[in-house]
Amino acid sequence: MKDFRTELDVLEFCVHGPDGYLLAATVHVEDAATLVSSLDEGGTIRHRDGLVLWTEGEDGVAVECDIAAEVYERLANRTPVV
Repeated sequence: MKDFRTELDVLEFCVHGPDGYLLAATVHVEDAATLVSSLDEGGTIRHRDGLVLWTEGEDGVAVECDIAAEVYERLANRTPVV
């Protein structure tokens, strides 16, 4: 039987809907940014360790590349959304 744990370990970014449910997990932040930008206010991008890196609506209106850049900066500095 194949061990999928190593393949799942690369899924770094989780997209949660406004209700808090996990909608998707992605390898690339750009993919997570595209998904979260299509959600209503309150959708989040979280790192796999639970750190909230972006909240749609609360962090302003932005296009996917701006979201991705902000997420990378917050992840590098380990600064959560307040």
